[in-house]
Order: sequence, then structure tokens, then C-alpha cells
Amino acid sequence: MRKKRAMPNELSFSNRHKDLAARDREYVLGWRFEPRIVFERGEGVRLFDVDGNAYYDMSAGMMSLTLGHAHPELVDVIRDMSGRLIHQSSWYTNPWAIEFAELIATTMPGELKMTNFAVTGSEANEIAMRMALAATDGFDICSMVRGLHGGSVAA
Repeated sequence: MRKKRAMPNELSFSNRHKDLAARDREYVLGWRFEPRIVFERGEGVRLFDVDGNAYYDMSAGMMSLTLGHAHPELVDVIRDMSGRLIHQSSWYTNPWAIEFAELIATTMPGELKMTNFAVTGSEANEIAMRMALAATDGFDICSMVRGLHGGSVAA
């Protein structure tokens, strides 16, 4: 049985961790929360920082990571598919995208049978906003500040 450790009031990081956080602050434009934790791997519902400390990943849904980190079946599928096709332009298609769109269509209500595969979350949100405005004849969209709806101006 593993011994439970008390949650520290403050996190302490190695010099390597602090250096990486400082380099991130200097060279990467992006939102970061304090303390600046630098993760290097994930396993299931846990993330591990560069010092080997484990944390529960309570924001995995942010990128639709419902299976957790390093899920064996997902890793196998990604490995297999990367040997076939890494990326293609959205101007073309492939058998897997067609099969996936058909599968989605079987779960949708009524006449909702079309899928639009966007390249980024920002693009998906822009498309959703255009559809909502067209469907409602509205002009306003409400958004949360720092709600991570995407990196575009509208999103």
C-alpha cells in the first residue's frame, strides 16, 4: 500500500524546471497559469512534470482527451495510422473520414447528417458562430474571457 503524501502549500521545482519555465516565459506567447508547471508526459488521468511529480489532469477535456494520456489502444491506432497517412489537405478526403462522418450521422437526430471536419478549434467555432447567426438571424455572440474557445479574434 502506497503511503499518502500531504499536499504541500507551495510547490518546489528543480533548477531545470525553473529554467524551462523561464525560457517558456521569454520565448512563447501564450496563456499560462501560476505556478508554471512544465509537463513532460502523461499516463491515464495523470500528468508528470519534468521533475517526475504526478498531478491529476483535471483539464484533459480541454482538448477532448477522454481516454486519458497514453491509452494503449489509442497509441496503437495513432502508430498504425501515422504509418499510412499523417495529414492531408481538407480539400480531399480519405476512407476513414468518410466512415467517421457516416458513424456520426447515425447518432444525430432528425436531418442532421452532415459533418464539417474543421482543421482547428478556432475554425470549428467560427463555423458554429456563422451557423448560429444564420439560423437565428441574430448579430450577437456571447463568449467567456479566457474560455479557450480558440485563438481567432471572433472565437
